[in-house]
Amino acid sequence: MMEYLQVFWADAPQGEPAVIFYEVDTADDRLGRRSIDVFADGRMVRYEDMYDGAIEITPLPTAAELNSNIWGEEFHAREITAAQFESVWSAQRYEGPFQAQWAANITCSSGPGRLQAAAVAAAWFLMTASLC
Repeated sequence: MMEYLQVFWADAPQGEPAVIFYEVDTADDRLGRRSIDVFADGRMVRYEDMYDGAIEITPLPTAAELNSNIWGEEFHAREITAAQFESVWSAQRYEGPFQAQWAANITCSSGPGRLQAAAVAAAWFLMTASLC
């Protein structure tokens, strides 16, 4: 079964992608199949075989693992649909967001607003948005 991820890299170093899309085969130890690197200028690089020429092959983390800061505080991820991935794959240029809106818009830290902020974040996270 395939899973599709959109990963935002906050403050990505120059020359590194700001957004990365992954097609992950969950039936094959979470190995990536295809990926798309999106740079700050909207340029995209597609990888039909993520591991072509790789010396070591490692499984990809889940969105939950990326969002728990195990891989660093600068990574934010969400699951997307196959159709969303294919839309970006076939696009000439990326026109979607360059930062995780659900993380950037949440500022409540205590009290009743905290639950409301979590609900807003969850709703955005689950929402199907146009990526291109």
